[in-house]
Amino acid sequence: MQHFSSLEIVFQSMSTDRLPVQLRLGLVKPPQPIIDGDYEFSALPEVSSLAAIYYIITEIKTHYTSNIPVSLASIPSDPTLHLLSHHLHQIQTSIPKYLIFLPQSPYTFTPSDDIRFAQQIGALPYGCLSGLSQLNLAYHAATCLITRPTLYLSSLPSPPSPPFSNPSPQPSS
Repeated sequence: MQHFSSLEIVFQSMSTDRLPVQLRLGLVKPPQPIIDGDYEFSALPEVSSLAAIYYIITEIKTHYTSNIPVSLASIPSDPTLHLLSHHLHQIQTSIPKYLIFLPQSPYTFTPSDDIRFAQQIGALPYGCLSGLSQLNLAYHAATCLITRPTLYLSSLPSPPSPPFSNPSPQPSS
């Protein structure tokens, strides 16, 4: 049985090469807390979720590089991307809410978001902060990677619409 560290999964998500093995996320070893004198650096409590997000990033990149869409219309309905999006949503719902920064609006951060995020950060042990930023950056990066093709499509100019034509009057009988 082979174990993978979370760093190996991070490197895999950033690489263009594919590991020749199927990763089993249940076998990912979390980093151990480090105590250095008066300071304790805690491991992120959700390291398996972080590993799962990086694994999804790897799968998204692999899908994009190995599956060329047959048409523009096939991109938004791609079943693999829907499945990966579903898996990412499952991971997000399994992570405690205090570890993920989700704004109330998908368009902008509000002052209430800033206050809530500051409270979330303040409630965590000091050593978890770097892991917290990693988790949030990875989660939002995976979300962007999944939605990127659809966003590109939405920015394309619309095809010209046919001009309105006046129907010719029908002769009355």
